[in-house]
Amino acid sequence: MRIGVVLAALVIGALAASWYFRGGDKTAEAEPASQLVEFQPGEPPSEDTGPTRVTHTSGLQTTVPDTLGYEEATAAQALEQGGFRVRVMYHQVSTVREEGIVVQQLPRGGVTRRVDWIVTIVVGTLR
Repeated sequence: MRIGVVLAALVIGALAASWYFRGGDKTAEAEPASQLVEFQPGEPPSEDTGPTRVTHTSGLQTTVPDTLGYEEATAAQALEQGGFRVRVMYHQVSTVREEGIVVQQLPRGGVTRRVDWIVTIVVGTLR
């Protein structure tokens, strides 16, 4: 009798896994995240538009704001408001125009990552 129960559990588990990995999981729900801000280079942030939060079985995910070209403080604030942690690195640049400006970002803006993900911004410095 125990062997029958174990076999039934294995068959049910295999069917469930097959269903899940074929996209049968409909638990992902999109909800607007009006408190998140998505930056577009050259445009000021707008609270009316923003990325969409999507709940997956692995956790809450959202779109990474594109902060290239923004000042360090503005970029860090946008990422933190988006639910991300910020790591700042500095890279020597040759022009005053790039000093204090985000010159690289990883992951890049526009991709979806888990909330609380670490986003690294590289800020230009003339040191």
